[in-house]
Order: sequence, then structure tokens, then C-alpha cells
Amino acid sequence: MTFDIAVIGAWVAFILSVISLAGLIKSHFTGGTKENTEAIKELDSKHDKLDKRVQKVETELKHLPNKDDFTKLAVSFAEMKGDIKVMSHAAKSTERSTRRMEDFLLGGVKGKEKK
Repeated sequence: MTFDIAVIGAWVAFILSVISLAGLIKSHFTGGTKENTEAIKELDSKHDKLDKRVQKVETELKHLPNKDDFTKLAVSFAEMKGDIKVMSHAAKSTERSTRRMEDFLLGGVKGKEKK
């Protein structure tokens, strides 16, 4: 069996070309890995910050009044409005009684002055 240097050289060149091509393809598809890793870390950082902000907002919202609280408040205001109307009516009655007594007392003084 004889080996021809030209044939061996052609095969070696072909194998090296295939290896080179495989390396080129690998580097093309994995070349952005470092950039992607950095981008993922940046997105994770932004996600963590956003998550903390959402937690703060949720915590604050727990302390705010809800729809049921406002309904109770509206009912309380309606009750207070009714109570104020009753007190206003009672105050008017008291005012009328006071004026009658005042008129009576002042009328009695005026009557004594005429005599």
C-alpha cells in the first residue's frame, strides 16, 4: 500500500477545513453568550427592583379604606344628617319657648312701668 502525499495533504486540508468550519459555526452561535448573560443579569436586577416596588405598593394599599369602609362611612353620614335634623328641630322648639318666656317677662315689666 502506497501513500500518495498529495492525497494525504488533500485529506488533511479537508479535515482541517471541516474543523475550522465547525469552530466558526460554534463561535457564531455561542458568541453572544457573554452579552446575553450580562443582559439577563441586568433584567434580573430590574425585576428585583420592580418586585420590591410592587410589594411596597401592596403594603400601602392594605392600609387604605376599601369599598365597604366607604359604604359604612356613607351610612354614618346619613345617620348624622338625620340626628342633626332632629337636633335642629329641637333647637327651634327651644328657641320658640325661650322667646315666649322672654316676651312674657318683658311684657310684665312694661305693664308695671305703665302703672
